[in-house]
Amino acid sequence: MFITDIHSFIPGNQIDNVQLASTYGKSEDFVLSKIGALRLPRKMPNQTSLFFAIEAAQKLFKCNSSIKPENIDCILVVTQNPGNGGVPHISPQIQSALSISNKCHTFDISLACSGYPYALSIISSYMAANNLCNGLLITSDQYSDILDSDDKNTSLLFGDASAVTLVQSEPTSYYSLKINDISAYTDGNSHDAIEMRNGLLYMNGRNVFNFALQTVPLAIKNHLADRDLSLLDIDYVICHQGSKAIVESIRKKLELSVDKVPICIEQIGNTVSSSIPLVLKDKFFTPTREKNCNRILICGFGVGLSIATMILTKISKC
Repeated sequence: MFITDIHSFIPGNQIDNVQLASTYGKSEDFVLSKIGALRLPRKMPNQTSLFFAIEAAQKLFKCNSSIKPENIDCILVVTQNPGNGGVPHISPQIQSALSISNKCHTFDISLACSGYPYALSIISSYMAANNLCNGLLITSDQYSDILDSDDKNTSLLFGDASAVTLVQSEPTSYYSLKINDISAYTDGNSHDAIEMRNGLLYMNGRNVFNFALQTVPLAIKNHLADRDLSLLDIDYVICHQGSKAIVESIRKKLELSVDKVPICIEQIGNTVSSSIPLVLKDKFFTPTREKNCNRILICGFGVGLSIATMILTKISKC
């Protein structure tokens, strides 16, 4: 299976993160060096994860004339904030809203920061097993619904967004990425580092940072070693955009150059499961995309605590 296109929805409503930080007694330098997000997109009160998902999918159909709603035979949604108490799940509502065939396979999975690599593996294997051709992988988590306004650790970090990835059985676009196998790591003993408490998100930032710094670089190296590869064989390492400090620390631990590990958090913050596809979109699915790139390693990490790592391989059609 192949990633052939990526689009997104980011709301126009945004907050000034430097101004917000000042209400917590934090400086602009703190925002720039530690968090990295100058602005945070925020949903309007009447907007839901479903609304974001539909907007992203409609943008895909508008911008990509080669795919139409009637061609879609699978929808997978990654979210931990589906709204309506989680019943019904989001994917069948997307099927209805976009007038997609009733024969479309629809299901949601509850994953957060490691969700994108997991979901790529799930949808690609599911589509292959059921002879499906055109799938939508949609990530849509609006954490602003569950933020504690008294907690600077989360309120200054998360942005609302959605991304849609077109997954197809053939590399139909000029530039496609082949979905390969995944490796995973789970530390369930540390699940309480990020969890819901009294209806609001709680995060032990220090524990999450230590987990990322100590475990993620090793997970990346092990993934490569198990496939007889090294970092020299990888053109880009795209990490979950947890924060500028976390991505920078992982990069330094791996001894990689700045240009090899993109940070795209300045205008959107940490968008949970959407963070990796948003970087992929900006780097590889725009008219100014990077052309000299054959292998991209993606690594999602966070809630669980969990890590998921995968290599995407460029396929070019002339």
